Amino acid sequence: MNLSRTQLENYCLTAWRQYGPSIIAAVLFLCAGFYFVGAQRFRNKLNANNPEAFHSEQIVTIKAAIDGDELLISGGHGVRTKLRLEGIKSFDPTQKDPMTSEFGRICFDHLESFTAGKSARLTVASKTVDDKGRLLGHVYLEDADGAYTASVAENLIRNGYTLVYTRYDFPDSDRFLALQRTAREAKLGIWSDPDLANRASALSALWEEEKRRDRE
Repeated sequence: MNLSRTQLENYCLTAWRQYGPSIIAAVLFLCAGFYFVGAQRFRNKLNANNPEAFHSEQIVTIKAAIDGDELLISGGHGVRTKLRLEGIKSFDPTQKDPMTSEFGRICFDHLESFTAGKSARLTVASKTVDDKGRLLGHVYLEDADGAYTASVAENLIRNGYTLVYTRYDFPDSDRFLALQRTAREAKLGIWSDPDLANRASALSALWEEEKRRDRE
């Protein structure tokens, strides 16, 4: 069928009037669907907190660092939770104090680059969740022999990125404190800066005092 230009334009205009609104509606529906899925995935990442779905000796994937002592881990099939590393405390990168916040960012960046995307062996603390409902425990990366023995928390302490959190007793406290003493003597990380070292010592003293008061 041969159509003139005018006939073709009229034909297209008629088709658009008849089917155009339906096409637009379909496109908008698809876009809304993609947006909903994307937004839902983002919300799931932020709100992922299913500690009851995880257990000791489980192999998990570390998805991301949340801050210097907290990780987002996945057990597969979309199940994720926030893991608070027991027995350590890092400076908060969002604090207004530029001295501590800067080192908090350094710790976070190290933890992110050191762990993100890696598989790890999970151990869960005797107190399964902390006061914020986060899973409490440790993760161990693969060592040179392929065994899951490389403690993430110990790596942070050994290199002076974080403090041993002595506010509460925990099974690994003696070993953690020994690693911290070694890092301090070597002036690594926090311990390389006198002001940060003094701030860290003051926090440790405060935690010990709070723990002593609990026992009275």
